[in-house]
Amino acid sequence: MAKAAINKFKSLKGVLDADIGELTTIKGIGTNQFSRDNLFKALSERYAKEKLSNKVILNSSQLAAEYLQVKLAIIKKSTLSFYISIQKIN
Repeated sequence: MAKAAINKFKSLKGVLDADIGELTTIKGIGTNQFSRDNLFKALSERYAKEKLSNKVILNSSQLAAEYLQVKLAIIKKSTLSFYISIQKIN
């Protein structure tokens, strides 16, 4: 069923964007299947949107440099704290 749908609509995007009339022409896909597919599509879009919203987008070399400076400063501070802790133990 999934293979037939992708063959007919040429891609997963095509299947997910198809309307109920088009999808129900494929053997095994009825209105219940269409409802589940729409729910899956909505959930997938929401998941992707939420996942991407947590990402840092570095669309310039300046932003990349600033991001790395902050991250490296945190790493240096953590390393220094760890080193001081080790020294106190010894």
